[in-house]
Amino acid sequence: MTAPTYPAAHAAAPRIEALFAEHAAEARRREALDVAAVPDARAIEAIVSTAFWASLRREEGYVPRISLAFLAPHETPHPLLFERPLALDPAVLTKVAPAVERAGIHLGVWPGADGGLNVWGTARETPATW
Repeated sequence: MTAPTYPAAHAAAPRIEALFAEHAAEARRREALDVAAVPDARAIEAIVSTAFWASLRREEGYVPRISLAFLAPHETPHPLLFERPLALDPAVLTKVAPAVERAGIHLGVWPGADGGLNVWGTARETPATW
């Protein structure tokens, strides 16, 4: 991500991670079949910051409206994979936003080979979330 961190994302990320971990642990105790992966605080901060900065950008007057989901392609049935993963970057998200604006379409975010977060494609379904 090339944009500066959004201070609220930095402050909230550890609390969000703890909440997600608590919910995932409870789901596992109930023996849920499909528990969503829990992103770490660093990933949460990056996703929230990128979404925030993307929301302030405009492309030809268009206001981006996107949904980001932290999941791997194998965690959703029928993923639509991009030829190459996209950088998790506000400028990139602003460019793809018109194509993924509809309700129920999520941009899948997952760590890439380099350890940074990438947008791998789109998903219509996400794992059960607690």
